[in-house]
Amino acid sequence: MTETLMNCAVRAAGDRRPGTVGPPVDGVHVRLVDDDGTVIQTSDDATIGEIQVRGPNLFLEYLNRRDATAEAMQDGWFETGDVATRAPDGYIRIVGRSCSSIPGSPRSRSPASRTRISASASSPGSSPPPTGARPCRN
Repeated sequence: MTETLMNCAVRAAGDRRPGTVGPPVDGVHVRLVDDDGTVIQTSDDATIGEIQVRGPNLFLEYLNRRDATAEAMQDGWFETGDVATRAPDGYIRIVGRSCSSIPGSPRSRSPASRTRISASASSPGSSPPPTGARPCRN
């Protein structure tokens, strides 16, 4: 992802857990939102939401594309398009993509038309979800 630098990481002395990317790095705020854009407060490593990021690691804007920047940013939070779960201790498990389109393109996503790609493979210990880009359904 070129819009952000590192968002989450397992610390050198941290607990390494297969399938996770670790907790957010210092200074970076990560939240999960549901299909309606409501912030998910649950941290049970099972509830799935789209990752939104805020912090000094974000890009300023898409070059000459203020419209695309406005679409990708919601109240200062960047919509990554990744869907994930969050464990009680903050570890993030990415389980799929909500969309693979380019922000601002005619096929870009909107909160009402997002398609979740991660279905049953979101619980700990289950098989990983399919990977790869998937087209949005508008």
